[in-house]
Parts: sequence; structure tokens; C-alpha cells
Amino acid sequence: MPLNGILSALTQHPYFVSHFAQIDSAVNCSSESAGIAVRQGARPAYLAALWRHSHRPVLVLTPRPEDARRFHDQILTYVGDDELVYLLPEPDVLPFERLAVDVRTSNQRLVALSALVGASAGKSGNRNPLVIASLASSFRRVLPPSLIGAANADYD
Repeated sequence: MPLNGILSALTQHPYFVSHFAQIDSAVNCSSESAGIAVRQGARPAYLAALWRHSHRPVLVLTPRPEDARRFHDQILTYVGDDELVYLLPEPDVLPFERLAVDVRTSNQRLVALSALVGASAGKSGNRNPLVIASLASSFRRVLPPSLIGAANADYD
């Protein structure tokens, strides 16, 4: 059972409204940055509310892969399992290493990347994804967006 009531109460709080205005102006004027500080325990709820309120795709970067997994699980607690919240996991196998690649990890990566490509191409409608990734996972080389977008078009 998701905790949606907490998110709706959070989006109506005066501090959240002012933070969202700062973030929105920083996004519209690319020269500015929004310096918003949120306590460690409130970050999953705050980012889930921000994602729902902004109607934009959001990419959250964490320092370590286990932090990304934990953050993904915590956000799902607030929004529910049926929302477009993806984990971009770090592959367990290094490039050119002679080990079997975990198919589940590869599929998770492709699904998360295709959600981001679909959002940038405007294919996701009014539902934009929230992708959580570790820094190491986000630095991995991937297919170009044009190839991921072409693969999505074949399955639509």
C-alpha cells in the first residue's frame, strides 16, 4: 500500500512550494542552480513528491550501487509499484571480462534507458519516468539514444 497521502500533504507545504518555484526557475534559466538541502531521511519522500509535482523526467544519482537500490525501494514505498520508477543497476561484469552477464540486470538497464529515451522523445505522454542510478552505473557506455528509440518503435 503506497503512502500517497504523505506526498500530497508534502506538495501543499509552503516550504515545498517555495522549493519547487526555485527549482522551476533554475530549470527554465539554465544559468542558475537551485541549492535545496533536504535531510537524509526525508529525501525519498521529497524526491517522489517533486517528481510527481514537476511532470518531468527525473534522474537521481547516488554515490554507491547499494544506495541506489535502497533509494529505489524507499521511493516505491511512497508511490507504489505501478509507477514509472526505474533502477539503472550497475552491471556485475566488467567490460571484456569472460563471465556470464546477468540477463535480469541487462533487462533492467535497457528498460530504464528506454524510459528516459521515450520521455525525451515525448512518447511517454504525460507520465515521465523517475530513474535512480549510481554514479558508476551512469558512467557505463550504452547504446546511442537513436538506437534505443528505434528499438522502442519496433515494439510499439
